Amino acid sequence: MSQGTVDAFLKTYAQKANKIDPIFPLDLHAHMLRHSIAMTMYGKGIPLSYIRDFLGHSNIEVTSVYAYANSEMITKALEMSAKPITAI
Repeated sequence: MSQGTVDAFLKTYAQKANKIDPIFPLDLHAHMLRHSIAMTMYGKGIPLSYIRDFLGHSNIEVTSVYAYANSEMITKALEMSAKPITAI
């Protein structure tokens, strides 16, 4: 299936989803979906080298665009740092 065909499907369903929830983006496209999946994988702790292979990138530097902390990751890190350290 070509990227154009996938984009056409996504656009059709994005319009339907937007009618239910106006926050849903109307400009949904294949790359946005791909980026979201990669960011979710990174947020779950999957190594960039695995994400690189999953996405089919030949160079890890291309994949490094996904290596940033989103607001959810920052919030979790701050919550963890606020917990007292207990001795084992």
